[in-house]
This record gives sequence, C-alpha cells and structure tokens, in this order.
Amino acid sequence: MGRTVLALEDDENDVSLLEREFRRGKIRGLHIVRNASEAQKYLAGIAPYENRTQNPFPDVLLLDLSLPGMSGLSFLEWLRAQADPKLRNLPVIVTSVSKYGPDIKESKRLHAIAYVNKPIKWQEVSSILEWSRQAQLPRGPFPAETGHGPSAMH
Repeated sequence: MGRTVLALEDDENDVSLLEREFRRGKIRGLHIVRNASEAQKYLAGIAPYENRTQNPFPDVLLLDLSLPGMSGLSFLEWLRAQADPKLRNLPVIVTSVSKYGPDIKESKRLHAIAYVNKPIKWQEVSSILEWSRQAQLPRGPFPAETGHGPSAMH
C-alpha cells in the first residue's frame, strides 16, 4: 500500500503502538506530528516539512481527540474551514479512548470517515484505508451519516 498517513498524536505510548502496528502492516508511509501547530505546518509544507519528497501530503489523517492546546475536534473544525479544498477535503480518521456519544456525533458532523477507539489495530486502519481507496476518497468530505464503509460511527 503506497498511502501516506499523517498521525496527529501526542502520547508517546500511542505513537509507539501506531509505529508497531504500521510496521506490522509493512506500511512505510506513516508520519507523526505531536500537536496541532506541527500538523498545520506539515499540511502547509512549511519548515521543517517543506520537502514533499520526505514529507508528502497525506492521503489520510489519523487525528487524536485529546491533544494539548487545540483539541482534536477543534483541529478538525479548523481543517474543514480551510479555503484550500486539498486541506478541507482531507479524509480524517478520528482516534480516541473516548466512547462519548457527543464526540462521535461531532466527528460525524465534521465529516470524519471513521471513529476508531484506541488502542488502534493495524487491521482496522487498513480496512478503512482500503475502503476509502475503493470509494475513491479523497474527492470531498465523506458524509459519514450515510453509514457506508467500516466506520465505527453509529
């Protein structure tokens, strides 16, 4: 799979688990940023992420809800408000330990393609990425309310 995945994750244990799961799936396209500011720089191709050969624009964003500073939901809201359709329409998989209904509902409203509870397993991410590829994403925000795909949003 030649997909580039950007993970916005601040917890060192979760980063280690993600890296392990991606190695297990033989995926090399995982890039990790630790906070919203770094994610914004990465997405914009601003230093230290200006080299798009080393830091390609992601095919999908794994977004942790619990972040220092700007929350994951606030970041997703910022992303969806961008004028650049490449940013605005970036497929997002929300990751969280929370099973809190309002978090899931807000993620759906902001067109996340899936809501995955931690710890993340490679098989879950892989099936979502495969489904999104077959659905020809990213072509626009996926209306999560349709209930299609392996999304854990109910």
